[in-house]
Amino acid sequence: MGGWVRIGIVLSVIWALVGGFWGNDMAINDASKLSSLQLDNCVADNRARLHLKPGESESYDQVWNPCWAKLGENFLHNAEGHWWAAAIVGLVPIPVAWLIIYGCVGIFRWIRRGFRNAS
Repeated sequence: MGGWVRIGIVLSVIWALVGGFWGNDMAINDASKLSSLQLDNCVADNRARLHLKPGESESYDQVWNPCWAKLGENFLHNAEGHWWAAAIVGLVPIPVAWLIIYGCVGIFRWIRRGFRNAS
């Protein structure tokens, strides 16, 4: 195994870890944003159901409590596939990068052989 292949293996392992954490973080952040929007919509729906106008005082129990109860459930539902995102971001680019690099090396060697044969 040459030095460049060893560097490629080390970089692949590093990317698998970093990319996996990055993909997981992106999925969790998206789930958090969606859950926050769902909370805002729930509060707006409850305010509309109670015919409350903006700035008008509200009954916390009637407006917010049902929404807080749903928030955890919504977040868990929204974050269900976060490990798939981690796996895709962490693992899919590795074989693609290896194929591209091997293709570029092959083309470079092919061109170099052409110059050697021409001499």
